[in-house]
This record gives sequence, structure tokens and C-alpha cells, in this order.
Amino acid sequence: MPLRYDAAYWALVFPIGMYGAATFQMLDAIRLDHLGWLPQVALAAALATWAVAFAGLLHHLARPRRHTVDSPAS
Repeated sequence: MPLRYDAAYWALVFPIGMYGAATFQMLDAIRLDHLGWLPQVALAAALATWAVAFAGLLHHLARPRRHTVDSPAS
């Protein structure tokens, strides 16, 4: 099953990034320094997700368009 670009993949990027940002703020507010690695991992995952979605978008835009002509119904 081939993985194809879909604009809905961008809906994954925002929540992952916001999870990282919110976790960073929460850890700062309640002083859980031993979990300082968690928002870094979440933000790295968000960056990777963004990069994959952007690469998929570029690949989708660079593909030559195929024009199909529907045959008239008989």
C-alpha cells in the first residue's frame, strides 16, 4: 500500500508541536527538571513530522499532472 501525500497530514503537525510546547511550559511551572528531555523529544518529533509533510507536499507539487478524459456514457 503506497503512502501518498494528503493535505490532512498537516493536521498531525500542530498537535505534536503544541504538546511539546505545553509540556515545556508545564515542566517549567511545576519544576519537574528530571523530565526536561520530554518536550525536547516532542518538539523533535514535531519537526520531523513537519519535514515529512513538507517533503510530501513538494513531491506532490513537482509531480506531472495527469489529465484524464472521461469517456461519454453509452
